[in-house]
This record gives sequence, C-alpha cells and structure tokens, in this order.
Amino acid sequence: MILLRDTTVESASIRAKAICSELASTPIQADGIQVDVTVSVGVAGYHQRLPVTKNQLINLADKAMYKSKRDGRNRVSAQEESK
Repeated sequence: MILLRDTTVESASIRAKAICSELASTPIQADGIQVDVTVSVGVAGYHQRLPVTKNQLINLADKAMYKSKRDGRNRVSAQEESK
C-alpha cells in the first residue's frame, strides 16, 4: 500500500501507471527463469469535506484494484468517495 498526501486521484493514478510501466518493463530472474511482472492497482481518494475512515478508504482502493483485474490486469483504476 502506498499513501500519497496532498495530491489528486488523477495525479495518484498517473504515478501508479508509471509504477506499472516500470514493473512491466523490468523482468525478474527467479531460479534461472525470467519472470515478467504485472500489477493491478486501485487508487482511492476522498474530499476533506467528506472524510472517510481508514477502512472505508482501503475498501474503495480494494474495489478499484479488483476493477483493474477484471478489466484486463496490469492497469490502474480509480474510485473516489462520492461528493
């Protein structure tokens, strides 16, 4: 889990996409076998005027991550608390 402060969901998504790209372009050697790595990321955010609990924020990120997996993996999906 990565927590970013003082950023927008859009900016966090851009950073997450950069991490996905870097991981996908960096194969790992494990027991002499090349392993390609992908990652599915869920980004969540909230507005200060509508604070959420830690568990609610994690739940939002979790839902977004599973959306990434359903939509084809190795991607970023965002879920923002309702305004």
